[in-house]
Amino acid sequence: MTTRSRPSGLWLPLLTAALLPSSAAAFCGTFVGAAGDTLTNRASHVVVGRDGERTTLTLAMDYAGDTENFALLLPMPVVLQREDVGTPPVELVEAIRTYGDPRLAAYTCDQALGYTGPQFRGLGCGGALGCDMSAKNGIYDDSWNGWNDTASTVDVLNHFNVDGYELVVLSAEDSGQLWNWLDSHGYAVPDAGRDVLQEYLDAGLFFVAVKINLALLNVRDGWLPPLQFQYSSPFFGLPIRIGTISADRSADAVPQEVIINVLADEAMGQAGISNYPEVTLDADCLAEVDEFGAWYEDRLSGALDGKAGWIREHSWPVLSLSNDYHCDPCTPTGDFDPYALRQLGAPLADNIHLTRLRARYTPEQANSDLVLYFDHKSGIKAQQRYVQYQHELEFLWPVCDAGFPEEPGTCEVVGGYEVLDSGCGGSKSTGIELGAMAFLAGMIGLRRRKVRS
Repeated sequence: MTTRSRPSGLWLPLLTAALLPSSAAAFCGTFVGAAGDTLTNRASHVVVGRDGERTTLTLAMDYAGDTENFALLLPMPVVLQREDVGTPPVELVEAIRTYGDPRLAAYTCDQALGYTGPQFRGLGCGGALGCDMSAKNGIYDDSWNGWNDTASTVDVLNHFNVDGYELVVLSAEDSGQLWNWLDSHGYAVPDAGRDVLQEYLDAGLFFVAVKINLALLNVRDGWLPPLQFQYSSPFFGLPIRIGTISADRSADAVPQEVIINVLADEAMGQAGISNYPEVTLDADCLAEVDEFGAWYEDRLSGALDGKAGWIREHSWPVLSLSNDYHCDPCTPTGDFDPYALRQLGAPLADNIHLTRLRARYTPEQANSDLVLYFDHKSGIKAQQRYVQYQHELEFLWPVCDAGFPEEPGTCEVVGGYEVLDSGCGGSKSTGIELGAMAFLAGMIGLRRRKVRS
């Protein structure tokens, strides 16, 4: 593979990977629900695999409405070739997208009495990078001869099709000329985006403009095929500034949000965001909850208090050849096999760690792109898990925001401790609307291409 790269001092590359579920194992509590139903409908999802300096970025794209009327515009640190872009199976992305959802679990005394510390015994089993474009015609012909204008600094460096996606790789020096090129070729970029585009050009980045040919896409249950990019770069991050170009800035607009699932060698530790503040929430505590998604949203919104920030929602091995891997509670996706992890960007390693990050911000607060890092602390097992309140479980878990009662309830122990082997519970989550991808990949309108004489 040949890539052309530029030094990139400001932008930090995008990383990705997704997973394939394999077999389920022992019971780990009933999975009552995930926060995804309430939270993910306004979030963009990416899966990032980091293997040395090799990055695999996968965008998960749900849609609603007329999908012919949009395209994506993304900054990239290298000139992508055809072999650098793919469309992995949607099942793989969906598995990892929902795996680390914040969750509410319910336990009986028999199940809970297998608890011996931070974990349960035995094996276990396995919810914005661009600007918005819309148009009357999202498909144009394959001819691109003459797209380069000798009077412009905009160069068309590559052009190819991947499974219904048409990609054009561009370089430029001046955002005004780039804007004019996009406008004259059917991409309706908001005029307010010129300053943001110039920031990326000054950082030495290229741009990838992606149009959708709906007739060639294998759309299933409202999901477009995931779009995956692979490249090598020493930098580690996500360009969220471009997502502010087409952001809703009305008074009642909700903040933008991106959920990042990072896969890497366990030795790298868990991932985090270095240039925005982290918030934490109490977890592994008892809560009396009717609607978990709304309840979790209230807690997260209260912790963020209207400010930009992020939370680490899941940090756990998803592959361990030392036979000590387990989850609790377990999602329907089960655990993952090495082939699927490698297929979507994870390194060849005995132990693979998954970190799920949720970042939230308004366009005004997004003053820099996300800078990601690894803490190099292996063996971390943490998640936003909550336990449905039962009085008799008070001696095992504290009550959320209250701690352990002075006289906690207890379970009656009959015949010793036992963990039931009853299988794993189910999860539910909804996808994001296509418009939410404006937070992660520039979505811009498509206009009918002007015919040149």
